[in-house]
Amino acid sequence: DPSVSAMRELVQRNFPAVDYGFAYGSGVFAQPHLYQAHQRLGTASGPMLDFIFVVTNPKAWHEQNLQQNPSHYSFLKYLGPSTLCAVADRIGVGVYFNTLVPVEGQVIKYGVISLAAFQQDLQHWSHLYVGGRTHKPVAALTQHAAAEAACQQNLQSALTASLLLLPKTSSLQVKGDKDCIARCRALSSCCPCKQAQQLLPMQTAALITPLVPAYV
Repeated sequence: DPSVSAMRELVQRNFPAVDYGFAYGSGVFAQPHLYQAHQRLGTASGPMLDFIFVVTNPKAWHEQNLQQNPSHYSFLKYLGPSTLCAVADRIGVGVYFNTLVPVEGQVIKYGVISLAAFQQDLQHWSHLYVGGRTHKPVAALTQHAAAEAACQQNLQSALTASLLLLPKTSSLQVKGDKDCIARCRALSSCCPCKQAQQLLPMQTAALITPLVPAYV
């Protein structure tokens, strides 16, 4: 799997500076049966490397990135960075994504969000998009006190909600940890509780078990 330091250096070499960033998803945390073992992560045959970039001023960041990486953008680049930010705020739950981007032999997707919108979603679940992403394991690429505090509050809220959703018969010492993680994943996927219950065996076997160490 790509190391955190390798991903950090890839971002530093190819993008304007970010205040806080993290990688997430199956391109970072391997999930059994999702891709064949011979398929290399971050290539066309394997999962993309997914990133979220948190920046204080998205308009200024996009302006720099449009000069540095114009090919990453759709036709919206011709409308300028203000339009990109408006699309993120009005359509993209605060995040503007560029996807299927080739970078140094990797295939990546990256979303850009303002620090204010990031904090709002993590602390108040206004969209539960980046908030949901950070319910699951992520690989932080940078340090930022305010962003990390929001992440911690978000995890505490998710744990509280997940514990309340556990069945009365669950034993945290025996099985409840995986039950709790499954319900945390369901929260981040906006699944109804009944659907989460039905998906629990599959999620536990195929997805949750190998990720338990990353949660704890």
